[in-house]
Amino acid sequence: MIFQSYALWPHMKIFEAERYTNMSLPLKIRKWSEGKIREFMRPLAGKLGIDEKLFQRKPPELSGGEQQRVALGRAMTTSPRVLLMDEPLSNIDAPNRLKMRTEILQFHREHRLTTLYVTHNLWDALTLGDRIAVMRAGKFEQVDAAERLMREPASDYVADFFKASGMRSA
Repeated sequence: MIFQSYALWPHMKIFEAERYTNMSLPLKIRKWSEGKIREFMRPLAGKLGIDEKLFQRKPPELSGGEQQRVALGRAMTTSPRVLLMDEPLSNIDAPNRLKMRTEILQFHREHRLTTLYVTHNLWDALTLGDRIAVMRAGKFEQVDAAERLMREPASDYVADFFKASGMRSA
């Protein structure tokens, strides 16, 4: 699970293959060798925009966006069957957000994961979702493919949601 609040261990460094760190812990638990951990982690960190100079830092020393990228990277090391994401891109700046969306989508497709992605960002939902759930007051208004949500909204609320975003004509 990737939380908006990052869920990182504040006392651990970001990454070292030799020690238990935020990003290596899931791999060390599976008893991967240090070499295999390095081989797996360096390209992943690069894809997520986690510079190697951040590896020796601890979470409180990172920006919110850096913490979110580390949390996303750690989740990707666990080989999950289901990935639950609670606004993992909310504190990432626009250029990195676009790159991260692409990486999440690629990871999702490569690993054929079922992913539940909670967001208030319509562009995240449209880019990443096969199906989108529009909620109102904790209840589902409509769950469907984006095209159908826009073409055949089940309620005025859903229609207004897309109209307000400029995604639907009057």
